[in-house]
Amino acid sequence: MKEFKSKKIILDNKLSINEVLAINLYEKTFNGNIYLLHNHEMVNTKHLSELVTFSLMIEENSEIHFVAEGRNSEEALEEVAEKLQTRELSEAL
Repeated sequence: MKEFKSKKIILDNKLSINEVLAINLYEKTFNGNIYLLHNHEMVNTKHLSELVTFSLMIEENSEIHFVAEGRNSEEALEEVAEKLQTRELSEAL
């Protein structure tokens, strides 16, 4: 059964290229979709070029929403959060 889960993350710093690549690589193994939302912009993390462009637009102390769609969406959100180094998490949905 497909689930939709969301988490809000407040970034201390801009996303590094290593974090962007780690999120993109994890997405390739996840059986579903993971989206990032910020400032009314949404990107599917499967598309590396869009993800890199998206990460360049994010400033320090920005609030980002991660949305996972799939069977183990809660687990996917936790995995993505682990890819980000020091971050604050709060459950949105």
